[in-house]
Amino acid sequence: MIFLFFVIILVSYSLWIIFIPSMWLKAYNFGAKIKFTDLISLHIFNVPARPMIDARIKLFKSGIDISITQLRKHYINGGDVNMVIEGLLKAQEKKIKLNFNKACELDLQEKKMLHGDPIKKRADETKQAGLNRKENPLVVSMLILGFIGVMTWWYFNL
Repeated sequence: MIFLFFVIILVSYSLWIIFIPSMWLKAYNFGAKIKFTDLISLHIFNVPARPMIDARIKLFKSGIDISITQLRKHYINGGDVNMVIEGLLKAQEKKIKLNFNKACELDLQEKKMLHGDPIKKRADETKQAGLNRKENPLVVSMLILGFIGVMTWWYFNL
């Protein structure tokens, strides 16, 4: 019973530290409601929560309802969330019809044109890193000795 109590306290304290309720309260006060599951997903995907929440609030104040999930997906794809938000706000100000998906597409096209395809670059870098990697002979010898030891133990314990 006491163990369960300490586990509950530990989990709630870690959630308090990780998700800092001030961000959630700030969004709630502006009316741009954000679920705790969205905050958890931001943390899991290693996306900075504060800029995403500020972006959601800015869009919500101007009457554009974009979810945190959409902002997170654009950030993960390598897009600049602030640039997309500024573009949406400028388009709304000049009465140009521009939806979020089109703005994200334009942003990612610009990134591809200027810097190349980031996903392809990442794949090429990992492939090159795998080809150029040299194994430490000591580590390889220890792995071989460990394998031989396990096989010997298995053979004699049948």
